[in-house]
Amino acid sequence: MRLLRSNHINNRITITRPKVDGPDGMDLEEEPTVSMVFHNGILHIVDGHYESNGWTIQIFESRNPIVNTDAKLFYQKSPWFAQPAYGRHNVLVATIDKTPNMQEYERWANLLVAAQDRIRWLYDQAKVGYVMMFADMRPSDIPEPHLQLVTLPVIPPTIKTEIESSRDIKSEMGICPMCQIVDEETGGKRQILTSKNFIAICPWPPSSSYEFWIVPRKHSVSFLKLTQVDLHDLAMLMWSTLGGLTKTLPGVSFSLAFHLSPEKKKTSRLHWHIEVYPHTSGPAGMDKGFGVSLCNVSPEDAAKDLSVASRREWIGAVGVNL
Repeated sequence: MRLLRSNHINNRITITRPKVDGPDGMDLEEEPTVSMVFHNGILHIVDGHYESNGWTIQIFESRNPIVNTDAKLFYQKSPWFAQPAYGRHNVLVATIDKTPNMQEYERWANLLVAAQDRIRWLYDQAKVGYVMMFADMRPSDIPEPHLQLVTLPVIPPTIKTEIESSRDIKSEMGICPMCQIVDEETGGKRQILTSKNFIAICPWPPSSSYEFWIVPRKHSVSFLKLTQVDLHDLAMLMWSTLGGLTKTLPGVSFSLAFHLSPEKKKTSRLHWHIEVYPHTSGPAGMDKGFGVSLCNVSPEDAAKDLSVASRREWIGAVGVNL
């Protein structure tokens, strides 16, 4: 039985499920649910598998889902709060046959367009309180990226905390705290790279060495309202900074998470952003037990290293210096 268990002392949520064989979440069904084919500058949706000479996005239902729509009805109250781990678990994969006049970073742009469309569809389904978008990746995954979309009936604790903190700070100080961070970090020692609409920075208190965020430079609370031009700009920055990370730390795996506003609660808004966590941490007792992280590289030094490597990736992709 898949259960969503919660602890109201520390607001932790845990999903339990039967033991599975194979990669967690990335073991795909044989046939995609949807294929999106790139043709004449547009992504076209087709049903099932589609062979093409262009770039495609394929959307799969995970064979070993974290949540599913067959979850049995089970509710439990204090002190052991539990409810069915009801939801959908999709995996979006960018595939490519070499296409003339297209850059590799555009796989990320196509992936983001497909993710935007799929998130809209997921929010139209029953019992969806939040759509988590994330990925656990190795350096070899950057040229052929993937994203996971997992729905929950509730808002995750981290997102809920960020929403409440942002609301309190804005009420007290009259400014969005993420906008304030962007203003302070632009041109500063923790800036990695900027594009027209986005900035990559190392956060002041990182949870791991070389952690960085990608943030809209202007106040933005809905990922779903980004235009294709915006997504192209974001894809270029993601490609450059993730490539810079793997050049700075060869062989390192990493996770990325999109901290987005819940689309069904218009009063719960968040200046959305992406957080990238390199797997560089050592023993986790202090972090897990007390929420105190230890980093052996300061965010200022990390930003300096990542900036040099990310600029090289940008120049290599488009031939334009920043």
